[in-house]
Amino acid sequence: MKYILLLLTLISFYVARAQEVGYQNGFVITNENDTIRGLIKNRNSVPYRVLVDIKFKKDKDSKVEMFEPHQLKGFQIGTTKYKSLTTTANGISERLFLEVIIEGKLNFYELEYSGLGAGNSTYYVILKLNGKKEQLTYSKRDMLFSFKSKITEYLSDNSVLCEKIRSGFYKKKDIEKIVKEYNNY
Repeated sequence: MKYILLLLTLISFYVARAQEVGYQNGFVITNENDTIRGLIKNRNSVPYRVLVDIKFKKDKDSKVEMFEPHQLKGFQIGTTKYKSLTTTANGISERLFLEVIIEGKLNFYELEYSGLGAGNSTYYVILKLNGKKEQLTYSKRDMLFSFKSKITEYLSDNSVLCEKIRSGFYKKKDIEKIVKEYNNY
């Protein structure tokens, strides 16, 4: 009995401690364009998953504040930037924190959508042309997504790039190169 009590105590300590780790230096940008520096956590360790909202502390001893995507323009952890944007993924349109990969005329964002547990995540690529209402969103694992036809339709104003995609010079895995070339066009 003594060992079971000790084991339960250790497990509860580990779970409580795991929820406190994961804070990193960064800042949030409020909807009023104020930048507030502090410590940010955007994923839980137990179970390992991306949070829909983020946890923020001004310093390690301050009280935790929760920010939902509609409450911020974005945030940054280290060198990784996130923007709060409305997007459609999994057939649902909602405001989420998207990781900024490339910004320009054509913006490239990624969304990690996770279920419970490690390894249970889906990664989405989101392309958004400035001045265009619709966006192009697809799962990196979606084998049924007709990449060539969808992306060439979305980027139809750049015929040279579209021909490179149609000919197989650029493939789905080359999305960063495609975005950079489009932005340099």
